[in-house]
Amino acid sequence: MRSEKQLENFSGIYIPFWLTNCRADAAISGNGDRVRSWREGDYRVTETQHFRIEREAEIPFRGIPMDGAKKIDDSLMNAIESFSYEKMKSFQMHYLSGFLAQKYDESYDEVFPRIQQRIQQSCISLLRADVKGYTKCQITSTQVNLYEVQHDYALLPVWFLHYAYKGKNYDFAINGQTGKQAGTPPFSWGRAALFSGAVAMVVTLLLALICFFGSAA
Repeated sequence: MRSEKQLENFSGIYIPFWLTNCRADAAISGNGDRVRSWREGDYRVTETQHFRIEREAEIPFRGIPMDGAKKIDDSLMNAIESFSYEKMKSFQMHYLSGFLAQKYDESYDEVFPRIQQRIQQSCISLLRADVKGYTKCQITSTQVNLYEVQHDYALLPVWFLHYAYKGKNYDFAINGQTGKQAGTPPFSWGRAALFSGAVAMVVTLLLALICFFGSAA
C-alpha cells in the first residue's frame, strides 16, 4: 500500500543546531494618526490628531535555534519549532541509538546573520504589537542591538519523510520531541487522507520510542 511505502521512507536524524542566548535593546519610532468624525447640522466634521510614536524595550532571548546543516531546509526547521531544552544532556554515543546524526557544516559565524535577522524581526514585531489605539500608523525607524551574545551547540531529533509523486519531490519533517509537523504533501483528497493517517501513526510510534529511550537514559 502507498501508506506502507511512505512509512519505509521515514528516517530519524539528529540535526545540528546552534542555540543563541542574548539580550536585545530594541527601539522603534514613527507617526500615528487618530481620526474621528461627527455631524454638526448639515456638515460632517473630521478631526485628525497627529502623534509621535516611540517604543523601547530590553528583551532577553534564550535558546534561539538555527540549524547548522547546509542541505537542511531552514524554513522547514523553523516551522517545526519549538524544542524543549529542559532535559538536555552532555553528549554520549548511546543517545544516538536508532538515529542517524549529522555534523554541522556551517559554523556559528556563518549562521549568525540569520539568527540576528530573526531576533531583530521578533523585537520589531513585539514593539509594533504594542502600538495600539491609532487609526493609522507608520513606523519610520527601527533599531535593534544585541548584547551578551552566547551560543551552544546541540543535536536535536527530527524525523524526515521524503516523498516522490508525479516526478516531484516533497519533504516532510516532524519534531522528534513534540510531533509537530511541517511540509507540503502532494495534494489529492484521497492521497492526503492516507498521507495524514500514515504520518499520525508514525508520530504516535516515534513519540512512544522517544519516551522509552528517554526513560532508559
